[in-house]
Amino acid sequence: MDARFVGRMEIVINKARLTVFFLVIGLLVSVPVVWATPSFHGPTGLITIPTADVVQSGQFNLGVFYYQDELSTVINGAPLPNLELGIGVWNRGRSLGYLNAKYQLVPETRDYPGIAVGGMDLSDSFGRRLYAVASKNLPEFGVRGHIGIQTPGDPLFAGISKVFNTVTISQPGQNSLALQTSLVAELNGDDLNVGLQLRISPNFVLHASYVGLESGLLGITYNGWF
Repeated sequence: MDARFVGRMEIVINKARLTVFFLVIGLLVSVPVVWATPSFHGPTGLITIPTADVVQSGQFNLGVFYYQDELSTVINGAPLPNLELGIGVWNRGRSLGYLNAKYQLVPETRDYPGIAVGGMDLSDSFGRRLYAVASKNLPEFGVRGHIGIQTPGDPLFAGISKVFNTVTISQPGQNSLALQTSLVAELNGDDLNVGLQLRISPNFVLHASYVGLESGLLGITYNGWF
């Protein structure tokens, strides 16, 4: 196949991914998502990218994900303030388990973004990555945005998250249950990922994502306290 034709097709595909990403941003409405849930590879984040959020001291989160006919499990905790340490199990690398770490340098405020640095797969089981990321609520757009750099590989990643539907279910004499549905979208290098997150209780969140607009990713995560 002609190399110039292949090159033109890659440009068209990348432009299409960017177009879909910005269309998704335009569809998001309501309140930004601030759930501290683990991403697929472990660190608290969106679908595959980390955010500047970390679990709080005494808090933990864990997740189980199903992707390309395989299960992966991740768990994060905070042994020290602003420090998130995690362990993952995924049968894709040179070893079954891997380690993650993230440190929040600056917490997010009304005027300034939160900033964190970290590393995924520090044991280099399937590909170590170091990163820095900033996260900020953007009330003028009604979303929460995230942007970061990583190495090695494609250096840039970015994402947005937003709740677009909240349903409160209540019965006489019982506590009400708010079901919150959020839409998340991210660019991780050349990959465009989109997904839905449904909070079915104060602790549990269901995840359904489309990674690279090619493969489905399902998961369930839990947030709790020691």
